[in-house]
Amino acid sequence: MKKILLITLLLASSHALAEWEYTEKLSSGDTCYYTENSETHEVFLALGNGSPESVFDECNNNGSKIRAIDNQKKINQSKLKEFRFGGYIATSNNILGSITLACYTGSIDSDSNLVSKVERARRYHGLINLYDSDNEKITRIKNAFKFGASLRDRYPLDNGGKYRANVCNGMVRQGRL
Repeated sequence: MKKILLITLLLASSHALAEWEYTEKLSSGDTCYYTENSETHEVFLALGNGSPESVFDECNNNGSKIRAIDNQKKINQSKLKEFRFGGYIATSNNILGSITLACYTGSIDSDSNLVSKVERARRYHGLINLYDSDNEKITRIKNAFKFGASLRDRYPLDNGGKYRANVCNGMVRQGRL
């Protein structure tokens, strides 16, 4: 009974934060109910105080939590935003990749035959749009783009942009962008 009470306390403290729920009917007629804490994305079994311990044990032993987690992953994947360009795919769950691409995009020569100014602007805005309401991530992308542009101005003879790309990679790895 202690296990059930603990889960109820978790549910009471985080149910308001849940964005996802999963239920599975058991052969006994009872139901396994799973929810997610939207801050930690942890999936947990949520049963009420009146639920018998046998229901708790059956829910934990029949693989329904694994099915619940699989369902949660599918739902979360469908919520991902992505932006594609130049063979790259930037997704809303990979801020470091987006920052790196913003730095690369900023460092492209403005008179390049490969990428026009319009295309550079499209890429920049596409990366920004991945993070609609997250001002902190948008600021990081803007700073990375500006840093890339400063590299372009500082190293104009780097025709292929290899040195600039290496600097962008290093700055992201060091956590400076």
